Amino acid sequence: MNKRLCYEGLELNENAKYRKIPKSSSIYNLNLTTENHTTSEFDIAISFAGEDRLIAESIAKKLNECGIRVFYDPYEKATLWGKDLYVHLNDVYKNKAKYCLMVISTSYREKQWTNHERKAAQARAFSQNKEYILPLKMDDT
Repeated sequence: MNKRLCYEGLELNENAKYRKIPKSSSIYNLNLTTENHTTSEFDIAISFAGEDRLIAESIAKKLNECGIRVFYDPYEKATLWGKDLYVHLNDVYKNKAKYCLMVISTSYREKQWTNHERKAAQARAFSQNKEYILPLKMDDT
């Protein structure tokens, strides 16, 4: 995971906190193989508060440029239009992605929609015995 985040100028330390570092020039192999393309609609679903949209957008853009299938709401405007978002987002974060990247911050903790997304992702993580939630802590939340 650290190699992936270095591109964004972040590093995960042993206390599960992120710190800013010099950005690397490339994203390394993300281990998202073609075998997963047949089982998940998205490789990564990004869950974030609106206040953290710039970092989420930057990550989504870099992943998308690498051919990673990303659920990031602006990429899905046509799909989301007219849907019951409560049901649809629950399905996305619980069933349709290989991983869920949570951009965690004080704003994330306080929002109803992000809590809904988090609960769906946690239900998925609880039901399987492998990594699913990839937390990206933006503050001491």
